[in-house]
Amino acid sequence: MRESLLYKKLKNQLSQQNVFLQRIESGGTGLGIPDLFFQHTSINGWIELKQINHNQGEYVKIPFRPGQLGWLKMLLSYGGNVYLLCNFINTHKIILLKNYGIKDCYTVGELYFNNNFLGDIKSLTLQDFI
Repeated sequence: MRESLLYKKLKNQLSQQNVFLQRIESGGTGLGIPDLFFQHTSINGWIELKQINHNQGEYVKIPFRPGQLGWLKMLLSYGGNVYLLCNFINTHKIILLKNYGIKDCYTVGELYFNNNFLGDIKSLTLQDFI
């Protein structure tokens, strides 16, 4: 699933829960700005979408582009909410990581046991972001 299709599915899922979701096309505006911004009455934040092709092995590397991880960490230092939504291409599972759990490399165990959500995007709810 391409990031654009992942975005459309996420937008459809969260809009049913009264969440405003805006895709950010930041090619010339800033290095590292995440793909999406969302707002709900109780929470807002930035979401970076990633496609992960992991078939086996102990480690999963997140394919951040230059500046992305630094931007997320900077926003965290100001008290912002940041999320990493990973789509595992080979299993079609979604993993949602938030705030201080975001880094560029994980063990498989970390991903499966230290996430805010693991499953199909159709099961993702606003509560998973809180």
